[in-house]
Amino acid sequence: MSTMHTLQPDAVIDANNPIIVSVSAYSKALDHLRKGEKIKAIKTIRSHYSAKGIARLTLRDAKYGIERMKDELDGTCIAGDSRPRVVSHLSIAAVIVNTGTSKVEVDLEELQLRILTEVNTLGLAECGRILELVDVFKAWNDGLRVGALPNG
Repeated sequence: MSTMHTLQPDAVIDANNPIIVSVSAYSKALDHLRKGEKIKAIKTIRSHYSAKGIARLTLRDAKYGIERMKDELDGTCIAGDSRPRVVSHLSIAAVIVNTGTSKVEVDLEELQLRILTEVNTLGLAECGRILELVDVFKAWNDGLRVGALPNG
């Protein structure tokens, strides 16, 4: 039986407890840093932080995380750095679909398009079911919690 550790609202995030954001938020923050826009990078991760028992990421933690991210980008980060790391969720970029005769790797947009073009072959109900799965992948990519619901 595992217990889940919940951070207090005023908890300090450190190197062992990263700041987790969506892939798109991480990319935006990285773009801001490359343009020298540190404040915009901080605002980006604060607004897209995946809550871990914390109502809002503190300005201090966001600042330290962005500064470490900048140092890592520049190659000047030192071993043993205690500032929090900014990391992104894993992202589903593509899926492999087994058609029965072959396996095809497609990205999520292409998968949606293929499903919609196969509606006459697969049937409306099956196409709808697969499109729901694509929506789940996209929600998961955005850092949302997903789950399975019983048929009904």
